Amino acid sequence: MEKKNPSEDIVPQDVQRFQKNRDLCDHFRGEEGYDQDRQKFLAEQMKTYCTGTDNDLKTLKLKYQGNKTISDTLNRYEERIE
Repeated sequence: MEKKNPSEDIVPQDVQRFQKNRDLCDHFRGEEGYDQDRQKFLAEQMKTYCTGTDNDLKTLKLKYQGNKTISDTLNRYEERIE
């Protein structure tokens, strides 16, 4: 059985930051804009949490392409949402 490198289990801060933003982005993208105020709120939240995440994901995938654990985590996200 192949031993894993313990450092592969540690999620780097840049990946954690991306995950937090993209998870919030995905949450707000899935919400219903049932009235004008809600639509405005959702648009603001998506601008805050979604903007730049397509590029961030691409950059992180390149940076961590040699780390299977991180790559597998990043591959769960849609590549193009903006």
